[in-house]
Amino acid sequence: MIVEEPPYDLIFLFADQDAEKLFITLLERGQERGCLRNLRVRSLRDTRKDSMSLDPTRYLSPFFSYENCKFLIAWDNHGSGREKLEFETIRNKVADSFAARGISKENVGVAIFYPELEHVFVPLWERVKQIISNKRNTTPPPDSDILRRSAKLSLAVKRANITDFDTLLDHYPKEAFDALVSLVNLRHSSQLYADIAKDISLRTLKKDETVRFIDEFLQTHFPSAKKIL
Repeated sequence: MIVEEPPYDLIFLFADQDAEKLFITLLERGQERGCLRNLRVRSLRDTRKDSMSLDPTRYLSPFFSYENCKFLIAWDNHGSGREKLEFETIRNKVADSFAARGISKENVGVAIFYPELEHVFVPLWERVKQIISNKRNTTPPPDSDILRRSAKLSLAVKRANITDFDTLLDHYPKEAFDALVSLVNLRHSSQLYADIAKDISLRTLKKDETVRFIDEFLQTHFPSAKKIL
């Protein structure tokens, strides 16, 4: 289990509970497998959601007094208010805001999900479908059905007039996931993300660029640990 008592080694700030459930469960898996040394981690969710990207320090300032504490901040690009900025520009702006408050830029990691969190499922989509479908003991729906359902559920997808599933999954991964959940008669729940994290290939998950960044950040700052993700 994650130790949530000070002094903290890592403060992990999320934009929503879905991302928090997914990545905290992944960290717990690392500990259970003996791949991650004991860490004191505080997991937080910013009530401003993805717009927290405009000033994440406001929520984290109570933790700036912890010596050598690392800060990892994660949000969706869509809805952040910084969609048109390059990643390096965003990262530098966030790092500068921490530096202005006495926190070394090296101790701050910025993880942005493009366009949204569910894009991390792309490399293992078939496995995600199986995990979700198993909850109803049913066969995973074909991607063609997911495409049609997503157009019914999402006005954005309908307006985009997407005709192939790969485009849907790449540009509207959240809508694809929600359509999958709907087709197997489940409700969207953050617990689904935790359940997925318990039963997916970590090696395959790291094919996603943002997941690789998070893994590298942890390995850089906690070098005594084995590979976590």
